[in-house]
Amino acid sequence: MNNFCFDNHIKYGYDNSFDYNFRKDKNQEYSLQFSKCHRKIYDYKKECIETAKLIKEQASNEDIWISYSGGIDSECVINAFLEAGIKFKVATIKFKNELNSYDLHFSRKFCNARNIKLHEVEIDLEYFLENELEEYAFSLNCNSPIFPAHLKLWDSIDGFIVAGHGDPIFRRIESTNNWYFQVKENEDTVYRYFKWRNRNGAPGFYAYTPEILLSFMYTPEFTRLMTFGHQGKVSGITGTKELILQRYFNTEKREGSTGFEKVSNLDKYYRNYLENKIKTTVWTTPVSSFIKTLWPDSMTGSSKGTPYLPDVIF
Repeated sequence: MNNFCFDNHIKYGYDNSFDYNFRKDKNQEYSLQFSKCHRKIYDYKKECIETAKLIKEQASNEDIWISYSGGIDSECVINAFLEAGIKFKVATIKFKNELNSYDLHFSRKFCNARNIKLHEVEIDLEYFLENELEEYAFSLNCNSPIFPAHLKLWDSIDGFIVAGHGDPIFRRIESTNNWYFQVKENEDTVYRYFKWRNRNGAPGFYAYTPEILLSFMYTPEFTRLMTFGHQGKVSGITGTKELILQRYFNTEKREGSTGFEKVSNLDKYYRNYLENKIKTTVWTTPVSSFIKTLWPDSMTGSSKGTPYLPDVIF
């Protein structure tokens, strides 16, 4: 079986059959299952570094390639590998005519400052959308044009690919104080890719272990969001995640950009086309239930009651 994360602790499938298969029917219910932590959690930065070490073990003698979008998620992955002292290479997309010049600016600046060679793979985005998108989208049940473009990059890399996906997404139900952990079926595109191509990799760095997921939920920023977020009409994790990564890895603030905005008409056309053809859903669970799922027996509280704030190791 292909390894997508440590000990395949995330299991996905449909209708509560966690067999990593693709959707076969639009009426199937998207299902996810997570394993509990094996030990007491560390602080979030140390968990990121420990994750890098575990990924190195999985990669064995393969060259590790970090897929760098130019955003802070993949940038922090690189920082974690640097602090772990692990050798790696970095690859990024350069859309023809540098449509993603904003992301490239940050990628080049970051790598130059650390004497990292940045391998830029040029992709003609307009040609890709018009001629190659459908093969990726329908093979992987993906109704977003963005994921397939990055998978095109991965196809050009011969080695063990690491990507900064899997970052936890949390949403508050409107007009309530109830927070939910959610995973979009689209997010599994990056995992399905490795089964499709029969490759091993670690595409979901931020969900690679149950420990890194639980550690994220015990950062001061996250617990503050859960406690006071509803009072400020905050409905999602956006902004909080950036604060967490900035504190631990000193990231530089930037705006969201993909390059697709430069071909907005094509992007809109194919996004609508795929959404009409391909069904995807969202899996959700209350934050309190998710914490109980991940909570290790070695920590106070375990399965006998509601876990309370862990004594995080620094």
